[in-house]
Amino acid sequence: MNTRIVTLLIYRYKFLKNLQSPSTVQGFTLLEILITTVIIGILAVVAIPSYVATIDKFKYGDAKVQMNCMAKELRTFKLENGYYPRDVNRNIVPKDRDGRNALTCFPRQPHATNTAMMTNDQIPFKSVYDYEARATTHNGQSACAIYIVFLGKNQTKQTPSNFTTAYQEKFGFYENQDDLIMSVDIGNSPCL
Repeated sequence: MNTRIVTLLIYRYKFLKNLQSPSTVQGFTLLEILITTVIIGILAVVAIPSYVATIDKFKYGDAKVQMNCMAKELRTFKLENGYYPRDVNRNIVPKDRDGRNALTCFPRQPHATNTAMMTNDQIPFKSVYDYEARATTHNGQSACAIYIVFLGKNQTKQTPSNFTTAYQEKFGFYENQDDLIMSVDIGNSPCL
């Protein structure tokens, strides 16, 4: 039993001695901290713009989905009524001849005078859309070119007024600076 007590006393002595003596574990040096900070900074400089570009790409994808919804409703409106609605200013829902909204999925900012189904939070970049019905010629005949323009990140229309002739050959999406233009149709009758 004496050896057991002596052994316990020795372990207790060593344990208490280790608690009282300064620790042999050292912290990070200033150079290690600086190198780590520089590496994290370089990664942030590379990663943040890439992340922002990816988020912007997704937002423009959301705008394309909304524009496809509007285009589908415009084509249905034309089939039911025989004409496309008149051209309106940006952020205003196109109306039929009786003054009713021609589209239900036309997103707009809440301060506009017409009602719509979507709110400002559902519009990418909190921007606006513009419905365009432009008079043009197609195959030598007068026609009506129908476009939907998303004003993009800067919320300013960058699209030139003569964009009708530039995009009348193909239907689909076109980009002009940060505007997104969707060519919906070229009707074979003049615009209203």
